[in-house]
Amino acid sequence: MTERAKAGKNEAFKEHCLWRENQDLLTYQQWAIKFKARLNQALQTWLGQVGYAAGLLLKSLRDKAAQWWYFLDDPSVPLDNNECGTFSSFGCN
Repeated sequence: MTERAKAGKNEAFKEHCLWRENQDLLTYQQWAIKFKARLNQALQTWLGQVGYAAGLLLKSLRDKAAQWWYFLDDPSVPLDNNECGTFSSFGCN
């Protein structure tokens, strides 16, 4: 995973963690809209710069974004199966 991808994942976990702590849905939704726009822009940029195999993966991510990033639309949905370890690494309960 690239450093940029790690930073995006970390940002998503951090924002989800903040929502879990304060339940501020409006702030979370505003962040999620901006995050998804940045994600889509990055996907479009990368699609024009990568090889065939990586392009297939990026197209799948773009086409199935709703499945990959479902927690952005509904923060009450857990991020992943390793939620406990993930949240504890960000200081969440």
